[in-house]
Amino acid sequence: MQGMSVDALIKQVEEYREIQCRLQESVKDQIRQTLVSVIISSDQDRDYIVDPAELELLCLRLKSIPNIKFDENAFRSAIKRNGGSIMEFSKNHLSDDDVMS
Repeated sequence: MQGMSVDALIKQVEEYREIQCRLQESVKDQIRQTLVSVIISSDQDRDYIVDPAELELLCLRLKSIPNIKFDENAFRSAIKRNGGSIMEFSKNHLSDDDVMS
């Protein structure tokens, strides 16, 4: 760092910040993809509706995903509010940054 100008240092910090933002978005996209994959694989009758029996299996699968904090009560409420529709749930919840908090 010796001999580096303040302008060059500021530019480097800004580049690192931009890279970090892109990495965070990439991680969020991977989490969304994993969630959709798990939800769809739990839809045993392939009707894109999560019924009560499928919801039990789905919650078990979601709880077993490493490094993801899963709020089962909030998830169950969200699925029920969306009538069990995978498409509605995805549209209403997986596009939000809230799901990644």
